[in-house]
Amino acid sequence: MSDNIFCRVVRVSDFSVRRLVRAEIAGWPVLIIRDGEDFHAFRNRCPHTGVRMNAARVHEHALVCPHHLAYFDLRSGKCRANPPSGGLDGLPALTRYEIRLTDGWIEIEIEGAPSLGGQTRGEVRIGPPVRFE
Repeated sequence: MSDNIFCRVVRVSDFSVRRLVRAEIAGWPVLIIRDGEDFHAFRNRCPHTGVRMNAARVHEHALVCPHHLAYFDLRSGKCRANPPSGGLDGLPALTRYEIRLTDGWIEIEIEGAPSLGGQTRGEVRIGPPVRFE
């Protein structure tokens, strides 16, 4: 059975001002980004190439794909700038996940994730953090 669930992933206090955390929630690869005081979460896959975006960086409120340098707006996930090589008009958006802050924790809603028996943390694996300058 699948339903929408919020999974507790990481404490807000674990983030610096700009930081990206890689996580896997019930088998779903996720990127969690802090940009100033805002938090965002996306599926950790480039919608154009299908590869993970572990080496992505944040620049001017956008997530920059490390593979082809497309800029994705952090608020919507939409591709807002083509890579320097061009030719990628109409690119699909990143899959965006809803976030809520609960008792100092970041929780992410994963649509269609397998039921975790009411557990809010479920199977969450956190990769090493990536800091941005």
